Amino acid sequence: MGIALRAATDAEVGRVYGADARHIVGTSDGVAIAYIGFNRIGDDMWGMFHPFCPAERSVWARLFYVFRRELREHTEPVYVLARDAEASRVLRLLGFAPTGDTSMGKEVWQWMPAQ
Repeated sequence: MGIALRAATDAEVGRVYGADARHIVGTSDGVAIAYIGFNRIGDDMWGMFHPFCPAERSVWARLFYVFRRELREHTEPVYVLARDAEASRVLRLLGFAPTGDTSMGKEVWQWMPAQ
């Protein structure tokens, strides 16, 4: 019996995070600039953002609007952790608000869908 590790398939990720999990990469001219993901943890939908590389300010501005459009597709609250003051600033621009809670030493923010 050989034991090994490999990358998880999309179906396997779906088994862990649910069918509504989304993993998206924002690109500019075919280059992956940032990752955004939505995963169900317990009863809540959690979002993640991770920049891959530096990019021009104009690229980040365009990605911001694309990511905001994706966020607005959600029909339930989305929670995220703010890693620093810059992340908090961007979260506020996206329509998130601090919940007053912390997790893993980071502030929890919540986005609510438009009613």
